[in-house]
Amino acid sequence: MSWQPYVDETLKGTDKDDSYIAGIFGLDGKPLAVHPSTFSPSENDVKALAEVIDGNDRETVQVNGCMFQQWKYAIVRSEGNMVSLQRKRTTENEQLSAGDKWPLCIYKTKSVIIIRISKLGVEAGRDNTGKVGGVGDYLNAH
Repeated sequence: MSWQPYVDETLKGTDKDDSYIAGIFGLDGKPLAVHPSTFSPSENDVKALAEVIDGNDRETVQVNGCMFQQWKYAIVRSEGNMVSLQRKRTTENEQLSAGDKWPLCIYKTKSVIIIRISKLGVEAGRDNTGKVGGVGDYLNAH
């Protein structure tokens, strides 16, 4: 099965400037398809995010956040196999700007882990949950 069309077309959403970051990974954290090609989280980073879905240390993550590619995230919403996270300041003095990659959505299916990161904004948040949830639900059903 080719995973790249899911990442390039279905997970794109309304990001007309191609600014979104997305990937489909095996349950072992290895990349199956990514956009852009420079998106290369470590297998441990991907597996650590998947553990958030599994509920391992959920209380600790809700209090302290979790790290993904040197960025700190906090859980915003959790629904079944999908978790939405928002970027937090890594240090007290860190300045976050609107161009930073903020919302992150992850969905764990029976066979893959789907991750999408986008720019800040309501539309981006809807794209994250809508696109990631749609692909994840489809893959779980088939």
